[in-house]
Amino acid sequence: MLLIIAAAILYWFFPVKGALDQALSLPWVDAQGHYYLRDNWWLSHLGHDGLKQIVWLIAFGHLYVLIAGYWQEKWRAYRSLCAYVLMAMILSTSTIGLLKSQSEHACPWNIVEIQHQTVTWSKHIVGLGKCFPGGHASAGFALIALYFAHRQSHPKAARILLVIGLLFGTIMSGVQMLRGAHFLSHNLWTLWWTWTIDLVIYSIQAHYFRVAVPMTDSSISKTSN
Repeated sequence: MLLIIAAAILYWFFPVKGALDQALSLPWVDAQGHYYLRDNWWLSHLGHDGLKQIVWLIAFGHLYVLIAGYWQEKWRAYRSLCAYVLMAMILSTSTIGLLKSQSEHACPWNIVEIQHQTVTWSKHIVGLGKCFPGGHASAGFALIALYFAHRQSHPKAARILLVIGLLFGTIMSGVQMLRGAHFLSHNLWTLWWTWTIDLVIYSIQAHYFRVAVPMTDSSISKTSN
């Protein structure tokens, strides 16, 4: 129910290319109708490429532990956790990518123009805009999976991981907004989709292990010793 309410709030109060989107995007457009930070080195190389590489390292770290758990006993107890994190990260980012590839909404830098000395985002493009929801932000928000993975076993650490995931997603959203790649609404919907997918996978996994596999990996290793 809360997810439906959140979706309704986003739809009605944060419309794509609405007043808030345009107000937040306007300061980064120059007199010629270009986003002057689009090719900024810090934003492009650190805010875009650098942060995404950190997320990739976190994902590969979980992949290593998942695989290593099959022959190294010290990692065996973490296989289920790593499997969830990887599944959630892959499905959330892939879903965002699929939705984006079929979206009619274009990126701000593709539709901005100057009309009578006024900046507008009404430039017509041919075909799909392919820019909604925000793809780059999905990598940052994908770290929210860490919260769901640890919320039962380590609730305090899980809350810290949630803050980290939200922080990464927010920073990566801001980077793309400054560059003109996305509006705020694009990234808010990315957060909504990521949270929804993570929650659904978490609920399914929790139900599956409670009903079909009552013993976790850690309990199995203990009883086998």
